[in-house]
Amino acid sequence: MADTSTIAPGTSPVPSDRPGAPAGRGAAGLRKRVAPWLPAVAAYAAIVAMLLDTGTPVADVARYTLYVGWGLVLPGTLVYRALRGAPHTLVEDLALGATTGLMLEIPAWALFSLAGGQRWLWLWPLLVVVPFVAVPGLRRHWRVSSYRRPSLGWSWAMAGIAVFFVGYVYVTYFRQNEPIPAGADGAWYHIDLMYMLSMVGEAKHHFPIHNPQIVSEPLNYHWFSYAHMAGASLISGVDTPIVFFRLASPVFCVLAVLTLAVAGWRVSGKQWVGALAAMLTFVVGELTLSDMSWGQFGGAVAYMVWSSHSMAYSWSITFALMALVVGLLRAGPAELSYGRGGWALLVLFSVGAVGSKSTVVPVLLGGVALAGLAHLLTRRRIDRRLMAIGAVLVAATLFATVVIYRFATHGLNFGVLAIIKAYADVVPARSAWRHAFVYGFVTAMYLVFFFIRLAGIAVLARLGRPWGQREWFLLGAVLAGAGATLFMVHGSLAQNFFVRSGFAFGAVLSAMGFAALVERYRVTPRTLVAVFAAVGAGVWVIALGLRHEGLHQPTLHMRVMDGIAYYVLALAAAIAIGAVVWLVVLRRRWKGVAAVTLLGTLLLAGVPALVLDGWDHTKVPPRWYHSHVSVEEATAARWLRDNLGRDEVIATNQHCLPEMSKPGRCFSTSFWLSAYSERRQLVGSWFYAPRMVEIAAKLQTSNPPFWDQQMYEDNEIVFTAPTAERVGNLVSRYGVHWLVVDRAQGRESADLANFADLRFSSGPIAIYRIR
Repeated sequence: MADTSTIAPGTSPVPSDRPGAPAGRGAAGLRKRVAPWLPAVAAYAAIVAMLLDTGTPVADVARYTLYVGWGLVLPGTLVYRALRGAPHTLVEDLALGATTGLMLEIPAWALFSLAGGQRWLWLWPLLVVVPFVAVPGLRRHWRVSSYRRPSLGWSWAMAGIAVFFVGYVYVTYFRQNEPIPAGADGAWYHIDLMYMLSMVGEAKHHFPIHNPQIVSEPLNYHWFSYAHMAGASLISGVDTPIVFFRLASPVFCVLAVLTLAVAGWRVSGKQWVGALAAMLTFVVGELTLSDMSWGQFGGAVAYMVWSSHSMAYSWSITFALMALVVGLLRAGPAELSYGRGGWALLVLFSVGAVGSKSTVVPVLLGGVALAGLAHLLTRRRIDRRLMAIGAVLVAATLFATVVIYRFATHGLNFGVLAIIKAYADVVPARSAWRHAFVYGFVTAMYLVFFFIRLAGIAVLARLGRPWGQREWFLLGAVLAGAGATLFMVHGSLAQNFFVRSGFAFGAVLSAMGFAALVERYRVTPRTLVAVFAAVGAGVWVIALGLRHEGLHQPTLHMRVMDGIAYYVLALAAAIAIGAVVWLVVLRRRWKGVAAVTLLGTLLLAGVPALVLDGWDHTKVPPRWYHSHVSVEEATAARWLRDNLGRDEVIATNQHCLPEMSKPGRCFSTSFWLSAYSERRQLVGSWFYAPRMVEIAAKLQTSNPPFWDQQMYEDNEIVFTAPTAERVGNLVSRYGVHWLVVDRAQGRESADLANFADLRFSSGPIAIYRIR
């Protein structure tokens, strides 16, 4: 029987391309067997070309490719196949299998690290491979022959979306950041990147993980992504900065695109819904005309994909949980539900989610809560499966709160419309009516800016069949993310991660609405292509015209709304002109095409955003919130990495970021030393320590002093007024044998030479070993 679940509306069913059917002979048969693999090969080749263009060694690309296959895809796919019930597609097994591999890798890394066997970590996949070879009941999972095959168009669409998304990272991240500073001018790095790189170095050598800048401080943080990159470096043998600045991000991006596409397919039963959801998330941006690093509103993926590796790492886990919850509820197509093994996957991914990004599970709980409420109101009973899913998610949250975060809040508090206030409160003296108007205007601009791509949800509510648990779960997740963002506050705008974690749930629901509209009017695939092309060209004309008028300059006051407001007005004018043409010229013909074009315009209005963001990055590389690292500094730090044992602790006078510090005000966010040395510091830069983030939020200051003044003074006095007793105290009490002096932040006392030997110097950096 032909599989009509993926046939585009308005077309006739064709015989399905099942693996068991004769493939044909000769050249035609060969082309038929090769064609399904061409999109994947082309995408891989394009991504490799980007990596090679930015100086990534060919050997590193090859080793990392082998690592992904051996360390993630192989063990993860075998376990996923054993647990997921009936097979669906090969791409699903590989994508969700690789995500399963990410989850299995964490406990393996922890066990090997506890045993001091990091160099043997490459053997961990044998813990999965050997049982699947030795146990007869598991051997069948090595080969599956009952897959559905996605259409060739779907495969090429996935390849195109993946290449586009990695291409965005290539422009905004790869080309802007050297893995190791080179050249006389050194390099500039976003402050967060140096901090995250330091955590990868910490995870490469230690478990449990501590804050690498403060040796006594445990890292109560979602650190799974950094443990993954540490494990990737250990297994592949690729240098840590190459993994961090080059090779990890493409894997996160491709995996995110594929898992969202297959999750959308599973949830809706239509493969092109998954493709459209991936497009709405990873190709279409917000309603903006400039780069996404400028202000409060942020974006769903732009800027975050490279400035927050934990966010990128969490995407595939989040989308896997989306598919799992709907499948376990049996709220989607019956043939795509999960069996009993799905509950084991739910536990595995839930624990992985709380360790990868703290905002994921609250969003899922919001979806489960709304689905449960809707079920209670419509069916007058409680769904036990929903209760069980909620219990798993709550248990994972409690585990993370106690074990991973250790009750740390990281400065997150309740704050009504905090992201709106930065713009709305610029002019404090105004009447109540004007105050209400400004708040309403800014809030409306925010909602349009971020959520115009989700206009299909309203169409689904109007045209679709009565909503069930699937739809309410997806809607609850996106509403929970948006609500938490609007009603929470964080000093570093971290409340935005809630809406980022929940956005894709809305993208799937919006894509389902677009599909419902297309099906109602039986719009053909050829017409859809023409509509998408025309709409895409139209929004580009509008965006470029507005940029030409100078409305794209980023700012942090009310004028930033101009770009969004004028974009909305221009779109409204274009839609009005289209309506006039339809009513007068076409005389109400092609009603379906008009409706699809209107919704398509709303969904695709942000098509220029990521491209323009990348273009702006190429013109003037950003310097705001960046730190400069010289070749001499990186050379000294890497000398420490190569010559010190992994458990050595260093003392340094390097605490402040010169680019953002002022006389009497130390902005303690300089992380290059721990990032490139991969060694712990007694007291380095303290502002990003979870404890300090909470102190800063409580005191409402960005310049709190270090909390342990005795330790700080013991550290500092060795550089300024060393004596035998003071140096001995550093050794006996803190286990420090190495001193790193940054002469740009203060020269060492001449007496230091009486107690320590100068072992290495590079520019302003001097490294001593205590005798």
